[in-house]
Formats: sequence, C-alpha cells, structure tokens
Amino acid sequence: MKMLSKLRMRLAWQCLVGFMAAGGMVAAGAASISDEAWLARVAYSAQPEALQKLKEMGREAYLQEQLSPPESDDLPKKVQGYVRKLSSVQVPAAQAMLDARAQSRAVAEQKENGEAGAKLRTKFAKTKQQDTREAGERSVLRAAFSPWQLREQLTWFWFNHFNVFHAKGNIAFVLADYEDTLRRHALGNFRDLLEASLKHPAMIIYLDNAQSTKEKPNENYARELMELHTLGVDGGYSQADVQALARILTGVSVDYQEGEPKLPKKLAGLYQSEGGFQFDPRRHDFSDKTFLGHTIKGQGWAEVEQVLDILVAHPATAKHVASELATYFVADKPSQGLIDGAAKVFVETKGDIKATMKFLLESDEFAQNAGKQFKSPLQYAISAVQSADINDPGRVVRVVRQSLAMSGQPLYGRLTPDGYELQGSSWISTGQLANRLAIAENVAGLRPGASKKHKKGMKADAQAQPVSMGKQASRRPEAKQAKAQPQQESLFLQIAGPAFMYR
Repeated sequence: MKMLSKLRMRLAWQCLVGFMAAGGMVAAGAASISDEAWLARVAYSAQPEALQKLKEMGREAYLQEQLSPPESDDLPKKVQGYVRKLSSVQVPAAQAMLDARAQSRAVAEQKENGEAGAKLRTKFAKTKQQDTREAGERSVLRAAFSPWQLREQLTWFWFNHFNVFHAKGNIAFVLADYEDTLRRHALGNFRDLLEASLKHPAMIIYLDNAQSTKEKPNENYARELMELHTLGVDGGYSQADVQALARILTGVSVDYQEGEPKLPKKLAGLYQSEGGFQFDPRRHDFSDKTFLGHTIKGQGWAEVEQVLDILVAHPATAKHVASELATYFVADKPSQGLIDGAAKVFVETKGDIKATMKFLLESDEFAQNAGKQFKSPLQYAISAVQSADINDPGRVVRVVRQSLAMSGQPLYGRLTPDGYELQGSSWISTGQLANRLAIAENVAGLRPGASKKHKKGMKADAQAQPVSMGKQASRRPEAKQAKAQPQQESLFLQIAGPAFMYR
C-alpha cells in the first residue's frame, strides 16, 4: 500500500509538470486533423466503435447522421433497464405540477402541526431530492452511452443557455421534463426552442413569471429573455423595452389545476393550457405596448408570439447565439469572421440550429483548434468514463456526479440564470487539476479509501483498457491479479495526462 501511495504521488507529480508545460495541444490545421481528434470534439471522446464507424462512413456522412438523430436514445440494454427504474423521469410536466401542488398544500396545511408537519416537510424535501437526482442520472447516462453524442452535448448546451436552478420552488418536479423538452429541439429551429423554454413550468417558476400580473408585472424573465436567451447584453434594448416585455408576458404562468377556469365572456377563447403551462388572460395586460420599435397591440397570447418572432429575427440574436455555440464547440475566443459566418447562416435559415452547427463543425477554425480547448468538468468526467470503458451504469453515475460536485459544475446547480462558463480557460486552476487527478484515480480504480463493495464493483471496469492500451489481460485469475495494477496505472496516466485535459 505504501509503494502504491508513493507511485500515485509520483504519477500525479509527472502529470502536474506535464500539464503546466503543455498549455494545450496544437493542431497543424484543417487538412491534417486526425479522425480521432475530430471525433473527440463532435463527441465527448473518440470511442473505438464510433471511431471505426467514422472511418467507414467518412466525416461528411458521419456528421450528417449526428445532425439528424432519431427520437430514441439507442442506449445499451443494461442502461435502458437502469433508466426505466427512475420513476420520476417518466412523469410529464402537467402531472408533475399537480403532484407538486398537492404536496405543497399538504405541507402548508400541516405547517403548525408539530411532528406530522415535520414529517410532511421532510417527505416533500426528499421527493425533490429524488427527482433532481434521477433527472441527473438519466442525463449522465445519455451523455456517456448515447451514440448521438452531438445531440447530448447540445442538450447540455441549451440547458445551460436556458438555465434553471433545481432548488427553486417546485422546479425539481419538472427538471427531467424540461431537459427532455430542450433535447427535442436541440437540433431543430431556434424559434421553436425559445417558445418551448418560455412555456415550460421550470422557466416560468425560475424567473418568477408565475407571480407576474397586470397590476404588478415582474421584470425578471423579460430581462433575461433578452439579455441571455436572445439579443445578448449588448443587444440594443432599453429599460423601456424590458418593462414593455414584462407587460406582454403577464398571464404566462404555471397550470396547477385540472380543467379550464371560469372566464368572463370577453376573455372566452383566450385561455391556453399545455404541459403544465397556462396563459391566463385574467392576469394579462391588454394595453398596447411599444417593444424594440414595434407596436404590439393588446391581443393576449398573440403578443407573445409576435415578440418571439421579433427577437429571433433580430441580428443581435443571431450573433449572440452564434458566438455562444462557437465558444463551446470551436474555441474560447472564436474569430469574428467565424461568428459572423455562423450568424449569417442562422439568419438565412431563420434560426436553423442544424445548419448553424454544420457551418461551425465544417469550418477550418474548428479543426485548427483541436486539442487547444480545456475541457469543462462535465466534458472531462464523461470523456474519462468513456475512455475507461466503464459499462456499469451505476458506477458511471456515481463517478460523474462525484466528479462534478468536486469540480464546481453540478448538474442543475448553477444558481444564476447566466449558466456555467463556456470557455474552457475558465476552469483552469491548480485546484481543478488536483480534482482531476483524484477523479482519474477514482476512474482507474486507484482511489484510496474505497470500500470493499466499491472495489468489487470496479474490478471488471478497472481491467477495461482504452483502444491504445493493447490486448486485454489473460483470462487466468493469476494473470488478472498480476496485470490489474499496471493496467490501472496506465489508465490513470492516460486520463490524468496533459493531453487528455484538452479537446
């Protein structure tokens, strides 16, 4: 054990020195980028099976397939079985909102009732924790095992773009549904994606539009809808536009009831309800507004539709969305030419995400930056478990969740609406490096202090080798025992090394 500890320290020191000296791998250019380097950016990592498929199909056909994934997850059977046991992720948002209201009322009614009230509050808190945990488990398993890696990266990207925080209000009940909603539109049309996020209970709760009324409009969502979701901080809007948009959005709320409420005759036909969302005309400001130079007549929900059309068609939105996509997928500081080119595609295709992504991923700049962008904690954790070829879904979930918690990027854990930083350089620090060495030890099965049960669960996975490590160990038990440790050390060296920190 002492020898192993000394070896671990020596390996960690070698990785530290190598990391500090590397500063990222430099690709020679678009023409010379390898299939492995290319795939490691389109996907979380260049897995052997996917790499072989890429070589057989060619990059153009492979990319086209990734840009047009089926609705299904296509997860391995063992992973599908694990996901089916996550009961809360199967609940649609409308039902989840009814369940949340019922539990909230029960807690409120028992608030002053001593032990009974305390038990209900504990049960309510545990339900939220379970829903958040199970949504995260499915998200991790999709990222690690889905063959449609580009969609999984974009699902995370759009969740981060339209960020919500799991612990606010009853958001935990609809986290899984919200992620599913964004995932369905991840490679579709941005206008549809924007409306889907606007109408989802998670967003309505998070940015307080459920409390917005014609008497007292709440400006939170109106401001973030422009600053973060569409135009960008320098998008050219004013405080008057924020106020006008807040009035337009009055009535956009969460549906906590079954059936349509009784409405005055003059409002008949203006009520809408779908998937936990409702537009309640009784709460809406029907006065005329001026928004970004456009006159918006008081019509109810049609005003929201008109505003979304205006925002998506605005040149600032194209540049803002193109810049964020380029920052995540291409480089920490993408060139203005690349951003302008992607924005042009976005405008010409009226917000086609697939076309915009195709432009970015086929650009010379995408290839030229291979190996230069530091991985985010999620990118590192997913690529590590993929490279280790861990097939146990439970262990993948544990390793990734622990890794994200250590590294400051827990799923659904960003409190503010701006989401986590997209630049890889934002995650470079000695603390992050120390965490990654510990994560690498955990993935490789070298982490000290693991329980016997945990070590037993890691046994088969620790034997698994990345494609570059050569033949598997002999099937004889004594050969496995003799070779397990060197294989674990080799795996540790690979995923703790400087080159693996970049994509």
